[in-house]
Amino acid sequence: MTLKELKKQHLDKFSQFVLLNEEGVVLDSCDSIFKVESLNSSSVLDKIPLIESVSSTVFSLKVGDPPIVFARVEKPFSSLPGYYDFSFSRVILNGTSAILWVIYDYTSIYEDLLKYQQKRNELEIHRQLLEQTIKKLKS
Repeated sequence: MTLKELKKQHLDKFSQFVLLNEEGVVLDSCDSIFKVESLNSSSVLDKIPLIESVSSTVFSLKVGDPPIVFARVEKPFSSLPGYYDFSFSRVILNGTSAILWVIYDYTSIYEDLLKYQQKRNELEIHRQLLEQTIKKLKS
């Protein structure tokens, strides 16, 4: 796969890819969700606690290993204020090994899910109160 193909693949979705070298420094990104310039020139491990906490596992991945996925990561750092899914895998691009970090922006979906869950919980409370009232009226 070429870098151009990788960029095209992620621009069409609600996702962004970030390529990291072995030290966690950004090699490239399609910048479809946020501009990585704030992460350039130093390791992302210093700026994103989640990645630092899983770095030994992520950087030990081999090409062909299944991706490591973290779902519903809330506000991972200042440039990403919503809810995101992260995926990490090892890839070979143009003969060089790198970590492919894919960020999926599901903020609106997760926010809608939270609202739905809240409404469902409220309705369940009302149902239980109504059931208790009916039992009292019957007796």
